[in-house]
Amino acid sequence: MLKPLILCLCVIFCVSINLSHAQYQRCAAHEHHLQKLEKDPSFRENRRINEAKLQAFLSNPNNRRTTVVTIPIVFQVFHNGDTIGSNENLSVAQLQAGIDQLNDDYSRNNSDASNTPQAFQGLAADTQIQFCLATEDPNGNSTSGVNRYNISTISNINQNACWVQII
Repeated sequence: MLKPLILCLCVIFCVSINLSHAQYQRCAAHEHHLQKLEKDPSFRENRRINEAKLQAFLSNPNNRRTTVVTIPIVFQVFHNGDTIGSNENLSVAQLQAGIDQLNDDYSRNNSDASNTPQAFQGLAADTQIQFCLATEDPNGNSTSGVNRYNISTISNINQNACWVQII
């Protein structure tokens, strides 16, 4: 049950990042999802079944979690040679600020929690999920939680296409 939850949270994280940076080309995942629901009856039925299972799980008080789940994150930072902390080569402090904001949002400690629409006020809550920079990779090796890639050193990359901004 934890793996689907983590996958769902990762999707939410990706969508929230895209929405918070509206000047950049936005992700079409939601539109794709809506198209699949409309055109694929088996997809629509599977979503209905999964939603029913989720609601059944959530309605059972024995399934309530009482401890905080911490999800380690590894950032993949792609840059064009800029120094760390400038332009697209975000500093660890900038990445940590993003994690801090995410943690505030997921724990409902965000500064705009009072702006929750009326329809969601009864549902809004601390998810008991927190994020942190990973300190260990899947092989058990130490990591900083940040991998940096200078795209000018990668062959077959159209660098001009990487930095296109939609304003």
